[in-house]
Amino acid sequence: SCYTVALLSALRHHLGLSISPQEMAEEAFAIEYETLGMTVGKQDPYLAAYGGMTVLDITPDGVVQVRQAKTNPSTIGDFVANTRLYYTGIQGGVTEVLKHQDQAMRESSLPGHETVQDSLHAIREIGYSVLESIETENYDEFGRLMDKHWEYKKVMSAKINIPGIDELYRLIRDRFGVLGCKVSGAGGGGFFMVYAPKKHSDLDEFMQRHGLTRMDYQLDDGGARVLHPPVE
Repeated sequence: SCYTVALLSALRHHLGLSISPQEMAEEAFAIEYETLGMTVGKQDPYLAAYGGMTVLDITPDGVVQVRQAKTNPSTIGDFVANTRLYYTGIQGGVTEVLKHQDQAMRESSLPGHETVQDSLHAIREIGYSVLESIETENYDEFGRLMDKHWEYKKVMSAKINIPGIDELYRLIRDRFGVLGCKVSGAGGGGFFMVYAPKKHSDLDEFMQRHGLTRMDYQLDDGGARVLHPPVE
């Protein structure tokens, strides 16, 4: 979705056409879901188009209302510093993970339907609590909620988890005071996110020794945009 949104933004800029972030997100979703037949949701193109700490309220018929979370600029840096992101080096089969979840959710006769349905409902409620924790600057609570989220997420499909991740999580939780973790995105590979309120350097060194490289990132409020003019 990030690639699709970025490509659409670049093409529109090249042609001298303007488009709102919401229109761009809907266009990207239409390409992925309707044209390419991918099992995706609207959250990914919307977050790529808007950037920042974006809150999405999505109705059952797919209408999306967008707003920004109320964050404190003087403390949000602490949140970013504590939320560590590591690359696993594994490229997961995102499409297969999502397809498995989607089929289990839509077909009540399939094994795992109730598990997926209950997990998604629980994750939705956790999302409201996550928003509250960020807006009230209770960032450690965000870490604990991430732990709950991961427990619900990984039971939705056997393809979500990565071999050895839970063992690694238990180790860094005990040794470095990590409060929560998750495999980002659909799962099955990609990035491993942890919330660690202390011992950052020791944690990074430990993760590097185990083949997980820390990725530096910052919050960006601009969303998809052209940073440099095209070369004539």
